[in-house]
Amino acid sequence: MNFIKKLIYALLFISLSSTSVMIGQKRVKAPETVNFEGEETYKINYRGQIKVPFSYSVNKSRVVSASLHNSTGKWLAGGTEIVDKGKGKVEVYLGYSKANIEPGKNYEIRYHIRKVGERYTWRDAIVQGNKKGIRVRK
Repeated sequence: MNFIKKLIYALLFISLSSTSVMIGQKRVKAPETVNFEGEETYKINYRGQIKVPFSYSVNKSRVVSASLHNSTGKWLAGGTEIVDKGKGKVEVYLGYSKANIEPGKNYEIRYHIRKVGERYTWRDAIVQGNKKGIRVRK
């Protein structure tokens, strides 16, 4: 029972504002996170891109990757940004061929963080998420 009390106490006081936290007498890395901070409606800009904002907390340099999918799950657009260790906000530009996207509301944005390097893909995601019901307008 003593262990459970200590664990609960530690979890109550974990601060995600740092890249490491104290649990008992031991410093451990805080969980890495990426969160969708955008709206549900996006307008295609003059470059044929959608700008999508995210917040993140990472223990070392990471890639924030995002992609736009249609209602059947087909990939339509994607983009990545490299972020430094720590917390912050980043905007990922999703580039695409305008021919792939029609105005509508049944789109999905999928996003994740992964290690930096060309050999890593979405399959190597450390944390991932998605936002359904995205609307695109011209």
